[in-house]
Amino acid sequence: METGYKISINPSLYFQKKHRRVLEACPLKAILTESDGPYKYRGLYLRPDLIPELVETIALIKNVDVNSLIKVINQNLKDIVK
Repeated sequence: METGYKISINPSLYFQKKHRRVLEACPLKAILTESDGPYKYRGLYLRPDLIPELVETIALIKNVDVNSLIKVINQNLKDIVK
């Protein structure tokens, strides 16, 4: 991640252990979120409106405040679109 790569986390985090392991190893400065949807995956319709709950889950896993995480994710997005 030192090279500026970003990792996009989507709601499949709830089903995929490997996604959780990636998230646990990923520094905050590399995290982005996305819905991968609309798309049906294992009975769950992945949609953009799932992102707020996903961010709360990421905050719990990373043991950070949700509002702080939102600021970091927004900055990460700005870093790649500048």
